[in-house]
Amino acid sequence: MRCWIETGSSGGSWRNEMKRRTAILLSGVMLCSIGGYVAWCWRPFYLKPRLVFSGAVSPGARRAVERWAKTSAYPGPVRFHWEVAADYLRYPWSNFRAFPVRIVEEPGCGLWAVQFDGMWAFSKTGGEWGPPVPVGGPFAVWRSVTSEVRHQGAVASRIEELGMAEGVTIELLSLGEFGSAHAGDDEAVSSPGVIHDTPILDRVTVSERQEKRELVEAVARAIREAVEVPADRDFGSRGSGIAVILSGGGQKVELEFWPQGYIGYAHGDGVDDPYDCDDNPRETRVVIHSKSRDTFDTLLDRFGVKRMKKEK
Repeated sequence: MRCWIETGSSGGSWRNEMKRRTAILLSGVMLCSIGGYVAWCWRPFYLKPRLVFSGAVSPGARRAVERWAKTSAYPGPVRFHWEVAADYLRYPWSNFRAFPVRIVEEPGCGLWAVQFDGMWAFSKTGGEWGPPVPVGGPFAVWRSVTSEVRHQGAVASRIEELGMAEGVTIELLSLGEFGSAHAGDDEAVSSPGVIHDTPILDRVTVSERQEKRELVEAVARAIREAVEVPADRDFGSRGSGIAVILSGGGQKVELEFWPQGYIGYAHGDGVDDPYDCDDNPRETRVVIHSKSRDTFDTLLDRFGVKRMKKEK
């Protein structure tokens, strides 16, 4: 009888121990599952957005994008907020903040990176795609490569294409106030000292290939990196202007722009407005990045081009 009691007691202890171990195991599995779910839902807080290449991307563009993705300039994780964290737990599949960075390259236009609340434009340096800069302003939402963005890139690409062709002549001009040489009617004054209704203050021919590339890429960058004009911008105050004339091989492109006023106009082969429906070259408007002013002031000084007194 004594032996039976001892055996029964031992069996009960074993069953209790198994129950305790099973409870611990199930609790551990449950905690790991909950922890895994929370970690998956909160991944935007600790992981950088992934890259998605939309369509074919050239090897040079892919290298530039991958270099950018390794830098601190690449979009980082989302900042932690309890309200946002709770939304992530409730709606894990509709996590719009986890949208990837989408890469879009269009031959003859440009290379862009687009996310849910921002866009970046790549520009060329030394003939290769360099690091991008954010475009569109801090309040831009749901950015996309619109027809206007493509138009900006197409004009920049056209200038690059013609500017770096063999036998092309490039002139750099300084201009006066926009429209100050107007003749008083709808026709622009045509004379050696006027270009499209604006007086020419000075001009120089850029002959060295490296200098040509630097000038052409500066112009293209000023166009690519400017997508929107501030809503409060006063277009009546544009200050002094700059013009670049590219000609050769029976083709000619003229670009006049006023960095202080964010505005520019292109004329010639291959720079038609996107809404034109014929093959006749016409004037088309482009937006110019205001921060390019210092770059062009430096280039004008280097080439000894006289200009208006600098605006404050």
